[in-house]
Amino acid sequence: MKRRHIRSVLLAAAVVLSAMGIYTGNGNDGGWHLEEMVQAASADYILPQSADTVLTTADVEGLSLQAVCYAKNEIYARRGRLFKSQEPMDYFNSKSWYSGTISPENFTDNLLSAIEYQNAQFLANVEHQINESGYQLDQPGYDITQVGGQTEVDSASAVESMLSGHVVNLGSRNSLDLDQDGTEERISLSVDYQYPNEIENKYVLQAGDLSVTDTGEAMDNEIWGFSLDGKNILLIVDEYGPSDDPVSTFYRYTEESLKYLGQIPAAPDNLVADGGVIKTRIRCGVMGTMAIETQYMVDQNNTLTRMNQDVYTYSKNFRYPSEEDDFFAYLKQNLIVHEERDAASAATEMTPQNVRFPYTDSENWVYVEGSTGQGGWLYVGDWSYSKRRDVFDHLQMYD
Repeated sequence: MKRRHIRSVLLAAAVVLSAMGIYTGNGNDGGWHLEEMVQAASADYILPQSADTVLTTADVEGLSLQAVCYAKNEIYARRGRLFKSQEPMDYFNSKSWYSGTISPENFTDNLLSAIEYQNAQFLANVEHQINESGYQLDQPGYDITQVGGQTEVDSASAVESMLSGHVVNLGSRNSLDLDQDGTEERISLSVDYQYPNEIENKYVLQAGDLSVTDTGEAMDNEIWGFSLDGKNILLIVDEYGPSDDPVSTFYRYTEESLKYLGQIPAAPDNLVADGGVIKTRIRCGVMGTMAIETQYMVDQNNTLTRMNQDVYTYSKNFRYPSEEDDFFAYLKQNLIVHEERDAASAATEMTPQNVRFPYTDSENWVYVEGSTGQGGWLYVGDWSYSKRRDVFDHLQMYD
């Protein structure tokens, strides 16, 4: 973001205001200062430099199709143009700087500077490169809040945090040393939210001179990163899914390839790197909409693999880590449970009481723990949804 151009314009404005006797602050009494003016002026634009600087491909890296369209119209909006479509009117009316006074019929390109006109044409070309039909305005359910300016994350602190095992949001574009060879790679993510519909989206992830194109459901237009080995940084793109079913897709960068490693059905901010493995909680429907605590590793074939466990910690809470469940369900009738995951093992008859389900094998067996201290393993492999409801109240079932 080329703030120096905005700074020069605002500096000139500050001189004029000062000459007119309009106060701009002296640094001691809370008046408006130049730095604050720069920040205020640039924070609410997608591409603040488009007014006085010729844009290049680097300026639009990481912008979605919708954001490119809005950035193009932002050039006209600065000049006071009104819009026939409701979507851009909703968006620009939410900006403090916008004052639309010129109807579309009365607005001509002569009102733009040569640089603004060139940038508008450039952004129109970029828009149609992302999608041949361009961004379609006023589609049902359009969301103007998905669009924001480009935010750069401090690469040095981000790399240090990732190498320490933390998952870091890198924004839609950044520059950082992915393989710790002393050279920063430029990374960006572009999402087409209208391909082929608002749910299934196409994305392009770029790292250095390499890129991959794929699709996801309800994509987030941000890149995440972290390191398993304290040396190399893995890139993550995530999707919300059709019904709040998050998926994180992993890529590893080398000079030769941007390799797909696999997916974890969890959001990036719900992943923890610990001892060379990824720990998280993923959905498991053995006893309703609940989650098992599980681990993933990158194997010798550079493939993300879930590590099988005999028994998993089971919880109604999807966040990792989190506190132990309370006794949230209620056993409505007497129930036979077993000491082991074996119908031939010693049995106990539980009486009606509050219960929870702290463990499962993720397939057929769940441990029922009662508030009275009774408990044991219950086979539910052949139980229907209705049978679960007949035996227990207050199960967590979202779908």
